[in-house]
Amino acid sequence: MTEVVAAGSRVLAHFTVHLEDGSVADSSKVLGKPAWFVLGDGSLAPELETALLGLGNKDSVKVSLPGHKVFGEYNPDNLHFMDVSDFPRDVELKV
Repeated sequence: MTEVVAAGSRVLAHFTVHLEDGSVADSSKVLGKPAWFVLGDGSLAPELETALLGLGNKDSVKVSLPGHKVFGEYNPDNLHFMDVSDFPRDVELKV
């Protein structure tokens, strides 16, 4: 019998978060270590949990969600400013 993702399941999975421009914002594949998720513990957006329900081992899914559903509402207190001189000289900075 194949196990499927259900409410309360502990899921070990790789994930990649793409921005609208196609760039990668985060990925578990960078370090080669999948992440643990527990459905229903509040750590994932409800829309994402719904997309995972019923998936089995080796299944994959692509989910498109607006940023505030994944990262939370915009908060200006989370903006951090750094002086250009704080970056290593070998880092190419782009706007």
